[in-house]
Amino acid sequence: MIPTFLILYIVSCICSAIGFYKFIWFLSVGYGLSVAVLGIALLIIFNSKLTVVSIILCILCIVYGGRLSIFLFIREKDSGYANNVNNEYVGSEKKISFIMKLVIWLPCALVYVCEVSAILFRLQNEKTEIIFAIIGIVFSAVGIIVEALADQQKSNFKKKDPKAFCNVGLFKIVRCPNYLGEITFWLGIFISGLPIYQGVLQWIAAIFGFGFITFTMISAARSIEKKHENKYGNDEVYRAYADKTPILIPLIPLYSLNKK
Repeated sequence: MIPTFLILYIVSCICSAIGFYKFIWFLSVGYGLSVAVLGIALLIIFNSKLTVVSIILCILCIVYGGRLSIFLFIREKDSGYANNVNNEYVGSEKKISFIMKLVIWLPCALVYVCEVSAILFRLQNEKTEIIFAIIGIVFSAVGIIVEALADQQKSNFKKKDPKAFCNVGLFKIVRCPNYLGEITFWLGIFISGLPIYQGVLQWIAAIFGFGFITFTMISAARSIEKKHENKYGNDEVYRAYADKTPILIPLIPLYSLNKK
């Protein structure tokens, strides 16, 4: 019998293969699509073992991944965004060989499975623990709301003033609320499995999945900070905003991720 983890990996590979059309989609549209379909796959594979908690966790993945992939796809159709971002990637796209795309594709697909592995292990281990599951569900639901709201607020702001930095809504609280929402969502999924993981491999998979996405979001926030410093660094309004608004975590006076 094929191990369920391997089945999910194959599913993730199929979904994220959309990146062969546009390599950045390995990390964006393909990422969201993979998470959503993995949630569906878990519901199908474990249909006879599902509990209310596991169903909710799967649905959260479907909602999270579905919203993200649709949002990213639609955003790329926006002419302003397309002109700005495509200029950065068109040249790189032509330079990336098929082998290099494989190197990006296969590990990314594995990461996506590791991210949802807490739900897989809950179903495989047939645990009915509920306290950590409820805590995780709350965190993940909040993460979805924060990220979706931040994405929409920034999208609306950029439509009105494409050249300005976004400092409205959640961006008044932290400079990268969308990344905060992403980390919060996956923190919830990871927490939901804390009493569930059995054996070294399950712990490694769960920690790797959460650790990788957290590292990725921190790196993305650092990249955004550099980009904004180069673009708005001499703007007094931006300087005042950046100096008093935490970059990623509310109420934590961490205003820069880059070494001075």
